[in-house]
Amino acid sequence: MTRGNEQLIAQSVSAFIEQTPELLKKMQEAWEQQNFSELRESSHKLKPTLSYYGIPNVDEAIRRIEEYAEQQEWPAELPGMIDQVIRHTNLAIHDLRMDFLIVN
Repeated sequence: MTRGNEQLIAQSVSAFIEQTPELLKKMQEAWEQQNFSELRESSHKLKPTLSYYGIPNVDEAIRRIEEYAEQQEWPAELPGMIDQVIRHTNLAIHDLRMDFLIVN
């Protein structure tokens, strides 16, 4: 996608760092409020971004979160999957900030 264009890479990383925490927050709030549609929407928006950045241990979890929300199911493992996605994504955001020296 970026084909080595450093400016485009920096813009992409910056957008990820700025926008992703809000989606994670929406996902957490949707879970707390048991709002199926918001949980499905936020997980659906996160899925391609998390896949693009290759964040470890989240691909399967975010896919299943979206499926459970779409089917309006609240299995016992859902809170753990949501926590896993949030933790690993926040770690990736932190690492990207360090790698690109982005403060905020």
